[in-house]
Amino acid sequence: MPGKRDTIVVNDDGNKTTYQKRILLYTIREAYVLFLTEHAGISLGRTVFAELCPKHVVVTSSMAHRVCVCIYYENVNLLLNILCKHINESQCSNLHSFTSVLVWDESNYDLMSSNCFMCSNYFDLYVKSNVTDKNVQIRWYQWKHINGYATKKEQQSSVEQSNASCGNDNYSFSLVSDNISHDKYCINSCITSVINKMKEELPSLEEILLFSDGTASQFKQRYLFHNLTRISNNFKLCLSWHFFATSHAKGVVDAIGGTVKRLVWQ
Repeated sequence: MPGKRDTIVVNDDGNKTTYQKRILLYTIREAYVLFLTEHAGISLGRTVFAELCPKHVVVTSSMAHRVCVCIYYENVNLLLNILCKHINESQCSNLHSFTSVLVWDESNYDLMSSNCFMCSNYFDLYVKSNVTDKNVQIRWYQWKHINGYATKKEQQSSVEQSNASCGNDNYSFSLVSDNISHDKYCINSCITSVINKMKEELPSLEEILLFSDGTASQFKQRYLFHNLTRISNNFKLCLSWHFFATSHAKGVVDAIGGTVKRLVWQ
C-alpha cells in the first residue's frame, strides 16, 4: 500500500521491525492452490499455510475504500459471481480469470484495449460456448447512481443477454517542498521542473503524455489547459493531458510518493 502510514510493526523475537503493508490480491484459498501447483512435493495444510503468511501481507478486505472500489469495477464482479454458476469452465470464477481468457497477453496494453483481431473471438470461444443454458433467467445486483447516491439495484435477464451486455528508459520524479498550497501555481512549478529534468535526461524528447485525476483545484481547469499551451511552445514539445476514470487514479506514482513522504518524515 502506498501511503506513508500504511505500515505495520512486526515483533520478531523481541526486535520490532516496520514493514510497508503489501496486499495479497488472491484469496488465501487461491494462493494455497497456486502454492501446491508450484510445489507439488510439499505436504502442507491450508490452515498452516495461512498462519505462515508474513504479518505485513494483508488480504484485500484490509484495503482502504479509497483504493479503487468504484461501481464500475464492483458491478463486473457482481455479474461474474452469478454467471460462474452457469458456465462449465472456471473462466468467470473471478475477474482475473475472466480477463485472462479474453486476451493472450494481459500485460500488453493494445490487447487489453481491444485492438487485437486475434483476440476478437476469445469471448465467444471461451465464455459463450461454455454456457450451460443460454435461456435460463438469472438475478444479480448492480450499483447505480440515483439522486446523488450509490444504490444497489436488482437486475434480471437471461444468461445470453447478460453475456452480451517511453521506450526502455524509465524515470521516477518526486518533488519535496515546504509549499502546501497544492494550487495551480504549485502544479505549474512542478510540471516545469519535471520537464526541465526530462529534457536533460532525454535531449531528443518530442512528446509527453500527462495523466492525473480530475481534481478541479489542481488539474481539470481552464488555467491548466491555457498553461499547457504555453509550456508546449516554450519547450517545443507536443503535450497532451489525460484524466483517469473516477476512483482509478491509484498507481505506481502513489507508491513512490508514499515512500518519499515516509523518508521525509523520518
